[in-house]
Amino acid sequence: MKVSSYVMEEEEEVEAATELVTREVRRKKAVNVVALQKALEIARDIEVPAEALLKESTVEAAHKVIEILENLQQLVMVSDMLNDAEES
Repeated sequence: MKVSSYVMEEEEEVEAATELVTREVRRKKAVNVVALQKALEIARDIEVPAEALLKESTVEAAHKVIEILENLQQLVMVSDMLNDAEES
């Protein structure tokens, strides 16, 4: 009996580990999809061909591009606010 309970316990642990890995893979895919969607939206704004964004290596770059563009948007907003304050 002890051997069968150990085997069942090990199978349950393997199943749990597999489920955890599966969830993590799905989460990463979802993050990549969101990054690509944002990159495609930005690309439409600056007229970059979508095919250039669909390469696998571009997914990682898309995260960096989004971060850089968000920082740039913040800088532009701050600059506009400063200009408005100077004009007042």
